Amino acid sequence: MLITISAEHFIFMLRNPIPNSLGGVYLALVFWSLFKFLNEDISPKVYLLLLIFSFTLSITHSISTIAMFIALGSVFMLLMIHESILKSSRDASKKTFMLIILSGVVVYFWWTYISGHTPKILDILKTGLIATKLIRGYAVMKTKIHFFDLVIGVIPVIIYHILALIGIAILLFRRGIKEIVSDKILALTILIGGSYAVLGSIPRLLGFALLAHRWWYFSEMFLSVPVAIGVSNILIHKSKLIKLMGVITVAIYFTLTLTEPQYVSIDGMSYYEKDSFRYSLILSELQYTNFAKVHNITCVSSDEYYAYVLSILGMKTEEINDELLTRSFETVKCPVIGIRTYMLFHPIKVHQFVYKVPYNPLRILSPRVEWNKIYSSNALNVFRKIYI
Repeated sequence: MLITISAEHFIFMLRNPIPNSLGGVYLALVFWSLFKFLNEDISPKVYLLLLIFSFTLSITHSISTIAMFIALGSVFMLLMIHESILKSSRDASKKTFMLIILSGVVVYFWWTYISGHTPKILDILKTGLIATKLIRGYAVMKTKIHFFDLVIGVIPVIIYHILALIGIAILLFRRGIKEIVSDKILALTILIGGSYAVLGSIPRLLGFALLAHRWWYFSEMFLSVPVAIGVSNILIHKSKLIKLMGVITVAIYFTLTLTEPQYVSIDGMSYYEKDSFRYSLILSELQYTNFAKVHNITCVSSDEYYAYVLSILGMKTEEINDELLTRSFETVKCPVIGIRTYMLFHPIKVHQFVYKVPYNPLRILSPRVEWNKIYSSNALNVFRKIYI
């Protein structure tokens, strides 16, 4: 309705097909609770301010979609629990509403801090890379977790999701299934968000990584929550201004989607030109799987894999002087099941120089990576010539 966030921003965190589907329904319920909270009594001015606020966050931290979801999802979660407990959420005072919005902002900065997308105002704060990798699912197994990382990183995220699920359970119990089914906005949102989640996970389930990525890219325009929200505003709301906001929501979202970086081709495969995170996802899944198949193995050491990846970029491992890119890692014993295994079990050397390439001048880089060394390395010079 007022935040143009597509379902993949949450599903982004959940890479298995079943959680993907649940993620779509989960996000649909969160949005529905926000609809119920705001109903048709929302002031158009408040609507516009929150819309601007959400886009401001999106533009200044465009890569950090997870941070966007956690921050704004926290707002939705609190709204949801607030509505579930109170008889009429519309009786809530302005102070309560502002407190909820403020909590979302706080969570946003907290998440960007621990996830490596640190705003400049927090540059002096530093935490271990372990917490980042754990929260993002890069190193769940065989990783020593420091108590500090656990406290600031893992436990709050777990608590957040538990509270969100409790809020949904209370909401479902209080509203009843019949009302949920009969609610046009909820039905439309679940249909679009849930369908996106299910259909988007089928290619991944079948192992077609590139097809899944292309599906992900194109389906953003047609099967995403913000489009459902915008269309709902246009069709359902009586206020002409709210209808206009719905048109603006859909228009801006389509504009943002259509202006995504275009594909380029390397070694017969397509990657995003500048979106280094998505590039690294495709590269890791396709090449890790191909490497394993070519060598007829089910386990591979990270050093062997990185040497293979660097060879794709026209490099040799010995050409890399940066200790960060040449450090030896323990051989990881794991079945080859594509990106899910790779991302879970590898600290990812190559990912650190592929993903951390800046392409948004408004985005502040993490202070945890030694950029001077990486940026001057031969590997990144090759990457810069191709992608930047």
